[in-house]
Amino acid sequence: MYSCLNEHDELYFIEVIDGHGYIPIGDVTFSCNDMPIVIGIEPYGGKGIGKKVVKALIEGGK
Repeated sequence: MYSCLNEHDELYFIEVIDGHGYIPIGDVTFSCNDMPIVIGIEPYGGKGIGKKVVKALIEGGK
């Protein structure tokens, strides 16, 4: 799945840092038609991380 997304669009992994390093918690794909975003680790859902990721992608696209 990730190879297909990365081949046709821009795929980014969402990570947080803790005392042991970076932890992958989700991903987002930036494409012309859609922007699916997943935060798959429960404690991080509903904390506004997805909103921050979308804002960063918008800023990067300017």
